[in-house]
Amino acid sequence: MRYNVVVQPLPAELLAALSVGIATVDAAGGWVATNAAMERAIGGRTAAPAALGLDADAVARLYAGEVVEHDCGGRRWRLGSHRGADGSVWVTLEDTTSAHRADSATFELARLRAMARVAATLVHDFNNLLNSAIGLAAQAEMSVSDPVQRGLVRELGGATQQGAQLARTLARLLARGTGECATVAAKQLLDEAVTVSAKAAAHRSVRLVVANPTDTPVVRTVVAEVVQALWQVLLELVDRGPRRIDIALAAVAIAVGGGRPRPCVRFRFVAAGLTAEAIDELMRLGNVTAGVLPLLGTSPTGSGLVVAALVATRQGGELLVQRLGDDLQLDFVLPALR
Repeated sequence: MRYNVVVQPLPAELLAALSVGIATVDAAGGWVATNAAMERAIGGRTAAPAALGLDADAVARLYAGEVVEHDCGGRRWRLGSHRGADGSVWVTLEDTTSAHRADSATFELARLRAMARVAATLVHDFNNLLNSAIGLAAQAEMSVSDPVQRGLVRELGGATQQGAQLARTLARLLARGTGECATVAAKQLLDEAVTVSAKAAAHRSVRLVVANPTDTPVVRTVVAEVVQALWQVLLELVDRGPRRIDIALAAVAIAVGGGRPRPCVRFRFVAAGLTAEAIDELMRLGNVTAGVLPLLGTSPTGSGLVVAALVATRQGGELLVQRLGDDLQLDFVLPALR
């Protein structure tokens, strides 16, 4: 049911302050903006409904009293009409882009969570198959007498065990968090990881050089999970026997995953004195390139770097590994609080 209403002129100050655009409809069907919000929407003082891409059917529904949702120019608009007792027609226009995007993001998040649960189930089943393969490899090793064949079976079992460990880690990360998020200074995370790794570095005569940060970025993350990932990164580097590892912390703007640049914390590790073979191996592990699973079978700690890459990704960051001449640079990146 429609009601005729008497539309009283609004004070100019109130019209200017409204975020909802208001226009009157003239005799030719054009819209005449009565406030700044409508002028911005239609690109001037007057315009035809087609200026917003409205077709005849949408305009008819609008004037019939229906609320019309419409997309134009990358924006989402909600339009309504009101008819005065004197027969005049007023059109209101509201930009609902932010609310629409929020609804879409909520739906997308729910979809991703559902996919993660399904993926976790599949990874769990895959891990069961790997465990069966581990048992079969152990039995095969005992029944093989040829040293070469026994070595091949042992390598198969080792690679399968590494794969099972990665599958368990991935299933855990997909299914749920490993702890409560906390707001913490990034330097605290680094200090704890270096402290845990210092003994292993000293044992291998690897010098750890930690630069004093010029700023103190803050992150919100699962502390135990990130400290363990940083510790595993350091152990991976130490295990290859470099002369020195330079460690630096910085607040930077990084386009994670090819997105827009955003504030991040970068934990940078530069290892000097590595062999070319060690650099190639660490780059394949850290960047999780094709063929990484067989490589894990020959690396006693190789899965640690892959797990660190998964942790960084799950926390909204990334792990970047690249060669710098004769050195290796590894960046563990996390989103920072603004």
